[in-house]
Amino acid sequence: MLQTPPRGQQGRTRAMRKGAVLSADGETATGTTCSMASAADSPDLISGGKRRRRQRPAAMVATAIVFAAAIVLVVSCSVLATTSRHQRAMTVWRWKRRLQLKARMLLRRGSTLKRTSTNHRQLQGPRPWYETGSPGYDSIRGYPCYRTVEGTFATMDDMVEQYPNLAQVSTIGQSYLGEDIRVLKLTNSESPIPDRRRGKMVALFGVHSRELGPPELGVRFAEWLLDGFDKDADRTWVLDYNVIHLLLIANPDGRMITEDNPEAYHRKNGNDKNNNGRRCSGEFRQSGVDLNRNYAFMWGLDDGSSSNPCDETYRGPRPQSEPETRAIVKLGRKVFPRGQRRKRAESKYFRPLVSRSKGIFVDVHSFGNLLVFPWSWTRNERVPGANWDAYQQLTGKLSNYNGYDPS
Repeated sequence: MLQTPPRGQQGRTRAMRKGAVLSADGETATGTTCSMASAADSPDLISGGKRRRRQRPAAMVATAIVFAAAIVLVVSCSVLATTSRHQRAMTVWRWKRRLQLKARMLLRRGSTLKRTSTNHRQLQGPRPWYETGSPGYDSIRGYPCYRTVEGTFATMDDMVEQYPNLAQVSTIGQSYLGEDIRVLKLTNSESPIPDRRRGKMVALFGVHSRELGPPELGVRFAEWLLDGFDKDADRTWVLDYNVIHLLLIANPDGRMITEDNPEAYHRKNGNDKNNNGRRCSGEFRQSGVDLNRNYAFMWGLDDGSSSNPCDETYRGPRPQSEPETRAIVKLGRKVFPRGQRRKRAESKYFRPLVSRSKGIFVDVHSFGNLLVFPWSWTRNERVPGANWDAYQQLTGKLSNYNGYDPS
């Protein structure tokens, strides 16, 4: 669990808490920051310490144009050959990504110029999200208050630039299609509290890509914490006494598919190789693996997951088959002490945690208005564990803020 504030700091700045609570269904509360001001980036291309213009040979440009025309023709034929709305979105997105990667290779070929950039975006103080949107960062078409993957990553980089003693960004792996999986770490690196005594939290957002709210919720939570450091006693304490790891985009491939076509309601990751080359057709039938059902713990149960590659709850061909799932497990093992982990956990889940256990793991989703805690690996059955009372107390406190059902 996150540590309890010292008695001398409890009860301070209670008035500033009001309107700043973040809800688990992907909505943000009034008073949290949403937007950032921006100026045009001014990248410099430097070679040998001297500024040069980027050289683009005519032959390379012509090759790119011919390649692009060929891709457009192939995409048109592929789209016309598909039947479902989701499959059309997947086809367009897949070819778009291939075109982007090929274009990058062509533009980089034959050039030894090094690129450096100066980012002029500045984080602002809290303003109502419904008034400002997300200027300065890429947002999803039709949903101006929700940042894209690129917009979220840019925000993370700006946080590190503006708050170098409070924010760090690391890459913990790559997705199925090669996108970085990045984690934002928030803590006061200059705090006198030893790291081993600080509370630990890992929070995931965006595991199911069609749920647009959670990643934006996590970004605004980070902005709220950083903006209040050394201004608000509660937020300062959180960063002094705890280490918070925010995996804001746990499923970058699926998120990018959704960004291109939000109406396709893509839920899973970008792995489309599990159906023996056959396309999934029908409403809510889609390729990919449900990352939330790909973990090794209790993997393979048909009640709550599916073995059909086209189902929304497809669990994958084997436990932790997906690189995104492996990256999440790797992060958890890095953050939480080895002594708290158990071998053969499936046969020991009913045993209580040791008294010295610390930390909390949160997976934020929408929609449902629920606060779900262990154990529940089937669709309709709950399995009370040894720490059932403690989980009920924790979720009961959270429910007081948002009114969700602890279950």
